[in-house]
Amino acid sequence: MLTYEVRQYNGDTDPEAIVNLLAACETVDQSGNRASVEAVRRDYSDPQLDQARDIRLWENQDGRLLAFATVLLREADGVLDGLLGFQVHPDARYGDLQEEIMAWVAERVREAGTERGLRGQLRCRARTDEIARQALLQQHGFRISRYFLRMERSLIEPIPAPALPPGFALRTLKGIDEAEAWVTCFNDAFADHWNHHPLTLEQVTHHMSDATYSLRHELIAVTEDGTFAAFCYWDDEPDKNNGSGASAGWIHLLGTRPKFRKLGLGRTMLFAGLRRLRDAGATSALLGVEAASPTGATRLYEAAGFKPVHTYIQYLKEL
Repeated sequence: MLTYEVRQYNGDTDPEAIVNLLAACETVDQSGNRASVEAVRRDYSDPQLDQARDIRLWENQDGRLLAFATVLLREADGVLDGLLGFQVHPDARYGDLQEEIMAWVAERVREAGTERGLRGQLRCRARTDEIARQALLQQHGFRISRYFLRMERSLIEPIPAPALPPGFALRTLKGIDEAEAWVTCFNDAFADHWNHHPLTLEQVTHHMSDATYSLRHELIAVTEDGTFAAFCYWDDEPDKNNGSGASAGWIHLLGTRPKFRKLGLGRTMLFAGLRRLRDAGATSALLGVEAASPTGATRLYEAAGFKPVHTYIQYLKEL
């Protein structure tokens, strides 16, 4: 019989244990869910996460980590939206451990919803070949809401030179003093996307103050008067790649403000990011996109040489 104890997150020692658990899961799942200790410590110190209430860890009697779960709570349109992330060690995917994770997160969202006077909902992803994870979510009342793609492009193939339209310039972000302008640009660019939750200046400055952050990854297109029109955030993720032996980088964020669309800025920013990934030593680029993106992002990526490698199901549960 599997026995375990549940406790709160310890930011000093738990990041390494979480990375080790992810590595154990990766040997079975082959999901690409790798992370560095620095990345876990950064992500779990997000200002929107209450470390004492929004993170839980389950470990056996010997102190070995068996599972962890987080729920990121955000408000929008009178709803408290909880984004659930969890992983369970392959040796512990039986019994009632996963049931307890589901019970904990539902209770946490209800508790927070009551405190804020909001109706709650939960979202969680599963890859289409993660049959057991899909079954678990469905058994607990989750229904299919959206589909997302992970796409990949070889960087060995030619990458067209970025071609900015007249009146625009391409540069990197100068520093934290430009964080507010970047936040405004991001929120404007994604305001018409499904389930958009506005970023705050606090979140972005927190991310930029992290030791692993580099301004060279932040590309922006500006108008002649300095207005931010489009952006691309790329990352070669050396810690993750060194751990896996891979040489893939990421186009994490790509967006254009509505009034600057249809000018080719998205394509230009994408090619600029891909060239920088290639110059940093990556041999392929990855990105994620909604399968039926209303802005045509999927078509843009396909035209640029990206191909789907995985499909993810976005599940939703009303509480």
